[in-house]
Amino acid sequence: MEFISRTVALGIMLSLVLAGVETTSVENSSVEHPEVLKLQHPLLPDIKLFEYESSNYTIDCKKLNLTSDDQILVVSNNVKIGGLLLENSSLPIGQVRYNCEEDLITLDVKAGRLGLTLFNVFVTDNSETVRNFTISVKTLRKMTVFDKVAFFVLGPLILFNKCAFGAKIELEVLQRVVTQPIELSLCLITQFIFMPLVAVFLSFVCNLNEVMALALLVAAACPGGGGGYVFSFLVDGDITLAITASLVSTLVAIVAMPSVIGIYTLTAHVPNEIRIPYLDILLMLLAIATPISFGMLVRKKWPDRAKTLIKVIRPLSLFLIVAGLLVVLSTSQYVMYGPKIGFLLAPLIPLSGFIIATGLARCLSVNWPLSKAVGLESGLKNTFLGVAVIELSFPQPEADLASILIIMVTIGQVVVSMIWYFLYLVKQCFAQPKKMQQTKYIKVDHNTDESDVDALETEFFLNQK
Repeated sequence: MEFISRTVALGIMLSLVLAGVETTSVENSSVEHPEVLKLQHPLLPDIKLFEYESSNYTIDCKKLNLTSDDQILVVSNNVKIGGLLLENSSLPIGQVRYNCEEDLITLDVKAGRLGLTLFNVFVTDNSETVRNFTISVKTLRKMTVFDKVAFFVLGPLILFNKCAFGAKIELEVLQRVVTQPIELSLCLITQFIFMPLVAVFLSFVCNLNEVMALALLVAAACPGGGGGYVFSFLVDGDITLAITASLVSTLVAIVAMPSVIGIYTLTAHVPNEIRIPYLDILLMLLAIATPISFGMLVRKKWPDRAKTLIKVIRPLSLFLIVAGLLVVLSTSQYVMYGPKIGFLLAPLIPLSGFIIATGLARCLSVNWPLSKAVGLESGLKNTFLGVAVIELSFPQPEADLASILIIMVTIGQVVVSMIWYFLYLVKQCFAQPKKMQQTKYIKVDHNTDESDVDALETEFFLNQK
């Protein structure tokens, strides 16, 4: 699915919190304990709960070789993620003491926001010796009705918007883009070589941990998405080039993504086996090619209907961008708990793609509309595939937590692109209006810019009687 689709899907599927991985601070507790060896006891399995749900957790004193004189003090490392409830209480607290007079001790556990934390179990006896075990607490995100409704409502509009973009493709321009793939090559080189290098450099400079560094690399190694041609249209870039680049880069990603990630994993320690979502990539290709091909067919067979499709592209695209952002902001509030450096990296990834690709294009004397398409398609990533890589490679909620930078990059892409669009509108307001003479035939000499030919052909097509 295109840019808006992946934005909505990300907002629906994931909300991530790095702050949940705190294991050293003890909230709501002023008790000091002697240094002890912390062990994950095989008889103390992990606690897994959905956000803000409650559950009972039983500790068998006999199996732990505890006597009736022993006491257990359970302390939560982060009560915002997982805490303990006292009887007739609804607010979780950080620590509760239990006596082992009975064989079974029941903990009333209250989950908080998405994340990972630990319960430290301190065992004391009459001789005041201390044993310490840990219980992993994993709080999972639960999809809401709003998430599902938003996805299924916007989904058909996204496919319709793709079809409208297909109706705008000029076959002559498409043929030139394919037969003279200079701009396509620039997109691919930027997406799968320069962008991953930028991600590795930023990870080193920002001293990211291994998992976060991997997430940033995966986000940078994704192919271009629908956002490239949506914003190319909004800022008068070359639409045909942007759409073609999106399709071709997704196809190349079948080989490029595992190659880039494979090279990285050879040089850096990655705690899990990384899996490439080949099926998702193929489905993405189908989701891009099918509605766009149908739009091209509409243009050829039913020109009048194609004119209507082209006219709704701008308002529909803006509506989907705003709607997608609202969904992401409403369902991905957990990003606010993420690493502060992520707010800097989020715009830097797309911005670096814009600058590198556009700079290379201008150095090769590529005209400005084509350069804009190259830059936008290179910088705006289909991060839905990046999320799929992490989801396949890590268990939950570790997968959600590891994907936080991918979500941040997704939001950063939209913000940076909207700033570009705003600056474009400001420039248009101060620019001298140019009047285009409508003629039945379009006369082009050897000095006419090919993107101008595209614009003239579209104008002529829309005004045909």
